[in-house]
Amino acid sequence: MPRPDEIATLLAEIRSCHDCTKESSIDASKGILPLVFCGSDPQIMVVSEVPPKTKWLAGKGGAWQNGDLYQNDIGGIQRELCRWLGCEEKRFQEKVFWIQRMNCWIEHSNKKFMKTRQHCSNKFLNRCIIAVEPKMIIALGKPAAKYFTSVDRLEDIVGVREKPSLFNDGERKHSCRVAYLYHPSRQNKATGLHESTEHADAITELRKILSPILL
Repeated sequence: MPRPDEIATLLAEIRSCHDCTKESSIDASKGILPLVFCGSDPQIMVVSEVPPKTKWLAGKGGAWQNGDLYQNDIGGIQRELCRWLGCEEKRFQEKVFWIQRMNCWIEHSNKKFMKTRQHCSNKFLNRCIIAVEPKMIIALGKPAAKYFTSVDRLEDIVGVREKPSLFNDGERKHSCRVAYLYHPSRQNKATGLHESTEHADAITELRKILSPILL
């Protein structure tokens, strides 16, 4: 079962973290905060890559802190994933814990980008998995997948892994299955990756597995 007090402490720690951004980059008064979301009953964890610059500056981190996963974002990836899973937006919002490999926006051309992403993941991601104890982890895109697997080509692993992955923090353990999907970005949509057979099969299987939680 998820540990609410531990999750609350982790959320506060993530939202107050300045390790990878200048102090001036985080402006809570404008809602510019690290992007992490926790529903009222999180049973599914979604791991993405990094907040888009426009969403970051528009205060999506603040909206997520206030419990609004969608922030009136009609074409956003949260709504797209919800559509893929065939569930109501309100239900999905209740059941999801959404975190990034890197919870703050940093320019991709920054020489420290890869190091920063790994630092953020090492500091928070495994701890969140142990605290939330998700029944399923959905990794969106190759950067998210690389945290869980060493496979180089995402197309080789798209789908739901049969064997659960084991996570531990040295004292506690948690195991759950991991699903690998193409990121629901406009770029991937334009290339037709979402229409591939392996991705469609993965979505069909995920719907079956998660229907007791989401429907």
